[in-house]
Amino acid sequence: MDKLFDSVNGQSNQVNNGKVMRVSLSKTSRHLEFWREAITVLKSMHFVDSKNKSSVPPTVKNWIRTIHGLTAIWNILKCRYKYLNLRNFNQDALENFFAMIRSLGHRYINPTPHHFVNSFLTLVINNFLSPKSPRANCEDDESEGALSNLKLFLSQNNSICDNSIPILDYEVIITKLQPFVPTNDFIKLNVTNYVAGSAARAIHKKTLCCKICKTFLISPTDQGARNNLIRNRAYSPKLLCTPDSRFAIIFQKIYYYCKQLVPNLINYKNIKYHIVSALTILIGDEIPLCVDHNLKNMIITYTVHFYLINYTKNINKILKGAKSGNFSGDYIKQMALLKSKQWCKNKTKKLTRE
Repeated sequence: MDKLFDSVNGQSNQVNNGKVMRVSLSKTSRHLEFWREAITVLKSMHFVDSKNKSSVPPTVKNWIRTIHGLTAIWNILKCRYKYLNLRNFNQDALENFFAMIRSLGHRYINPTPHHFVNSFLTLVINNFLSPKSPRANCEDDESEGALSNLKLFLSQNNSICDNSIPILDYEVIITKLQPFVPTNDFIKLNVTNYVAGSAARAIHKKTLCCKICKTFLISPTDQGARNNLIRNRAYSPKLLCTPDSRFAIIFQKIYYYCKQLVPNLINYKNIKYHIVSALTILIGDEIPLCVDHNLKNMIITYTVHFYLINYTKNINKILKGAKSGNFSGDYIKQMALLKSKQWCKNKTKKLTRE
């Protein structure tokens, strides 16, 4: 069986590690002679179960078909080619390709044809996965990855390709934003303070528990009606942090401006960089300075990152039909809602036909 597997996995003309059959098929190789013997052995094979019932599994029958198929292909190609690399005929390359599609979609194992095409295009553009998927149930297919056909194109100097971050006039962008007005809604204040407390705790850890930064981030007490949610959710002491009132306002302000900046900057590369740059100008000196830490940058960067994650989750919820509403001013969410409605409509038609 080892020789049989080797005979259909040849990838070079040289014998390596004593594997005589693991070479390319040629007029001088022993493949055809061995395959004739292998077919005789495979036809004589049968399996007996615990009840002494004899059977021939599909694997054995398919091996015979594979050998006959490769023999027929070689009879056609041997007139024009000296060698046939049988490694290119096995399914490792195909398995690796599907593994790359699954990894790209975070284990999205049941894509529609539309999603599959988009995933393939993403792989062609990015090619950030290795040729062999980790823990995949197949051998390395000896290819150079999904972009091997674009290797020459990428190696050439191309003035059209520009990976630099575009320069934007943040001052102009800021002037188009609606001014921030702190909310007085009791429920929104409690929710904002609860989330701000979690952010304050995470940022405080990044400052290595700096006492100067802590005075701006965390309040020593949790008194006040706006912290009712924190007190009710704190099932054990020191489990949740109460944000300082100054930090809570800054967090609310950054989140408010992110809602306006993301739809305007969604088409630009490195959107996080642009939002952080605009907010750095917008916030000004409202965040105190720390000699050891760039607290202003840490707060803005963390909040923007937090917002972008939630924004992406909301887009996914809209696409799945789990969230709806009036998304005026955000055409990305509007497109997601339209796509969701179209999908539901097509699904209804399909169920009706069935």
